Parts: sequence; C-alpha cells; structure tokens
Amino acid sequence: MTVSSVLKGTKPINGELSLRCFQDLQNGKKTIDTPENMVFCGPLKVPIVIESIPSESDSSIPSTSSNEQQPSENGHLEPPKKETAAQFSFLFLYEGTHKIRPVIGKSAIIGEPTLAEDEIFVPTITFNVITKVS
Repeated sequence: MTVSSVLKGTKPINGELSLRCFQDLQNGKKTIDTPENMVFCGPLKVPIVIESIPSESDSSIPSTSSNEQQPSENGHLEPPKKETAAQFSFLFLYEGTHKIRPVIGKSAIIGEPTLAEDEIFVPTITFNVITKVS
C-alpha cells in the first residue's frame, strides 16, 4: 500500500496506518463492519510518516526539479508528491464481497500535527472471494 501526499509547507505528520474490512450492501443503508472476516498475518497497524512538499515560498529549502510538475506516463501534468509505503498480509475467512479501506490514525505523540478526516482521500479496494472445488 502506498500513501501519497501533496501537502505543502507543513511539518511531517506521524500516524498509524491500518485496514478496515466492511461490507456495503449498496441499498442506501450504512456499511457493516466485518473485521472478523479477515485475519492478518503480521502487524495490524504500521507507523507511517506523511512528508510534506516544500512550498515555493520556503527559501530555506533549495528548489529542485522534483518539486515541479512532471508529465505522467499518459502525458498529463501531475502535482509533485511524496510517498510512503506500508505492507500488510491478510486472508479472508469467508466467501463473499469484502471491501478494504485504509485508515490513517493519529499519532500517540501529544502535540503532533494531525489531519482532519475531510483532508484525507482514501480509496476502497473490493475483493470478491470464492471457493472453487474440483
């Protein structure tokens, strides 16, 4: 799992990354948390540091070409970003459609900067688990 950041001019943010398993019946009702449907083979939470990108107005940090917009593989301009990676190993106990969503938790250190929930975009990954017996 890779966490990308496009934050400018802020201090690095310490936190913990974990995964949430749920089912979405898509009938207008709330999602159903189903953490019992998966088993982790390793840590449940991974400490992460979300680095910021130096702002253009910060004269103490020399400007580098990595902070400028670079064309991506498809030719579109993308904003500069910093990335942090974390690895999770897990398996599902039951058949069905399971959705996994990363959760960025707050740091245990008091006084550290944090992100509000509306400042984070987190995609959901769907797994369709079936058993084939031959």
